[in-house]
Amino acid sequence: LFPASFGNNAAVSSSYDFTTEFELTVNAFGLNATPGQNVQSVVKTIEIVGYGQLTLPLPSGQSAPIDVLLVKHVEVAENNVFLGGQPAPQPLLDAFGVTQGQVDTLNASYKFYAENYDLPVLTILMNEDFTEVYEMYYDIDLLETLGLTDNAFSNNITLFPNPAQGKISIVQDNMQASINQVIIYDLSGKEVKSIEIQNVAVPQIDIDVNDLINGVYFVKVNSNGYAATKRLIISK
Repeated sequence: LFPASFGNNAAVSSSYDFTTEFELTVNAFGLNATPGQNVQSVVKTIEIVGYGQLTLPLPSGQSAPIDVLLVKHVEVAENNVFLGGQPAPQPLLDAFGVTQGQVDTLNASYKFYAENYDLPVLTILMNEDFTEVYEMYYDIDLLETLGLTDNAFSNNITLFPNPAQGKISIVQDNMQASINQVIIYDLSGKEVKSIEIQNVAVPQIDIDVNDLINGVYFVKVNSNGYAATKRLIISK
């Protein structure tokens, strides 16, 4: 999806058929092990409808902001029943309460995607006209991969003092990775400070936070595909 962005991406559709084979015996209709098929013709449409930053609740508190695209997913299926290679007669369909050519929405959802990840960060299941929310879910394991919870890289990153006043220090216990960027967000997800760092492995990075007001922040440490996010309190 990336570097796609909202406003310049038309909806993309694809289609496929899902066929269920069966045999039907109904004496009243003169059917004896007659081969049949239920053919489900599905049209899948995806469309990027928004972008921005997403924060999610975690067992340890709120996550740091995640850059995401909001993608609308719709799957609509037309169902048709065939007997002996021909459309099933309407009286038989009526007896089973089946409608030839019935159209059903199989999937109506909004999904939030982060860069370089095929799985959605958050999925919201909707009703077919997208006016009601049925269910919302997300995978904490994926958030760990994105660096929003403790992981191997995060466990080697220490931030002190915390609470802090005028300066914070970021210490890397394991020197296998080089920190190349530090971003600080406030609780609303707004980026308030960004520091680019020369791609050299150093044990400690000092950052001036005198310009930040008292409050709670997230400090995101990036290192060539790895990320760690630490909660920071400024108290002067």
